[in-house]
Amino acid sequence: ALLASALPGDADSALALLLELSVLAAFYRERTRAAEQMQASLLAEEAAAGAGQEQAKARGRTHSG
Repeated sequence: ALLASALPGDADSALALLLELSVLAAFYRERTRAAEQMQASLLAEEAAAGAGQEQAKARGRTHSG
């Protein structure tokens, strides 16, 4: 009732607006979650690649020494 009185138009249009905003918020949350997951995956890949390079350097030092 408070939302309906705060917005112009009738209660149905206020509810429709609220539903639309709810759907947009859910979409935004899902996109944010997917982006965070992708970023974490990329960071893990970079860390694994960096660890592999360090191991290769260490092997090079032990074989050349």
